[in-house]
Amino acid sequence: MDDGRKVGLDKLKRASQPYRDIERFLADEKVMEYIIGPGLLPVVMALSKDSFGKKLLVTRRLAGSDDDKGVVGHLDGFGVRIMMYFDKAAGETIVEWSCLYGVL
Repeated sequence: MDDGRKVGLDKLKRASQPYRDIERFLADEKVMEYIIGPGLLPVVMALSKDSFGKKLLVTRRLAGSDDDKGVVGHLDGFGVRIMMYFDKAAGETIVEWSCLYGVL
């Protein structure tokens, strides 16, 4: 609630990035450039565009679902969830970023 108005968490932004042989990007100097940057950028851009000119941005931690695969982590305080799993059919590791948010 803000000034008596409800803020609905009605927007969900997802971004996923496939990696073949993800191990080659796990060195400290490569993780930010090749894994975190490409996955987080679309989420940040969506939040920036939707909140431009607004006074309030609200996020919350996403609950797990039955569709979740692999491992899941959360960016505490930001409402961003990161899921990583291996797609056997494609032979790739998928890193998926999700954020549930609302603006007012």
